[in-house]
Amino acid sequence: MGMMEKGLSRRNFLAGAAADIVGVAGAGMLASCGTPQKADEGQSADSGQTEAAALKEPTSTRDADIVIVGSGAAGCLAAYEAAKLGVDKVLVVTKSGNATNSNFNAITGTYAVETEGTKSIGQDYSLVDMYQRMISFAHWTVNAKLLRDCVMLLPENITILQEMGAETAILGDRYNAGFTCVHGFVTTDKGIPVEQALTGMGVELLYDAPATHILMQDDKAVGIQCEQGKDVINVNAKAVLVCTGGYMANEEMLKQVYGNVTLCNMGSEKNTGDGQRMVLEAGGV
Repeated sequence: MGMMEKGLSRRNFLAGAAADIVGVAGAGMLASCGTPQKADEGQSADSGQTEAAALKEPTSTRDADIVIVGSGAAGCLAAYEAAKLGVDKVLVVTKSGNATNSNFNAITGTYAVETEGTKSIGQDYSLVDMYQRMISFAHWTVNAKLLRDCVMLLPENITILQEMGAETAILGDRYNAGFTCVHGFVTTDKGIPVEQALTGMGVELLYDAPATHILMQDDKAVGIQCEQGKDVINVNAKAVLVCTGGYMANEEMLKQVYGNVTLCNMGSEKNTGDGQRMVLEAGGV
């Protein structure tokens, strides 16, 4: 299946960000007279979010071509693609304390077909088969195009992770899908080889540095503010990617979205919806 048939890919998404960098070199720098703008007051509350604290006066400033918020699977793969595209300064800021402190490191496997593993056992189920089963199971209540795009990227995800040193093995049909689909991670603490691969490509990861705000100027994202201990850091960047936003550990947000339904957080206690709040605060959807 060709890339045009697959639709969205990490690479053509990141290529757009890289094109912005080439086209507006220097535009991501906050002018001395410019003030980062916040979203209208009340926007966060209307969107089911907790009001955020105001921007703080930075104690230090960093520059990057692309700043990525979050060091989970999305953030790491985005950093990988940006580095492969030749972006010079890729900075990942994360509230995680190290490479093993994320959902991505904790998960035991991933779901895919049309991989080298499934081909080696004669598996002939296709990605389209997988997508049709998943969308039917969800009774078409999810974003069908987004789900399809994500399903089509699954084999490539596994290939990239293997290239970075996170090995997988075929486990079988854990979800009663009717075909072999689960690839278990063999590598213990796969976050470590992934981190080593990224830093080897020139990516910098800033740990214990939760992002608090997207910096806005003239309705454009020009960076982020994060805090590392007592240091308040403004990262001026030519492109901003928010690769986090899960809120399963935020009881207030869960109640606002789902009502009085008891939900079990099977992920990290760090999933408090900060990425979602920042995007909405900046005027995103």
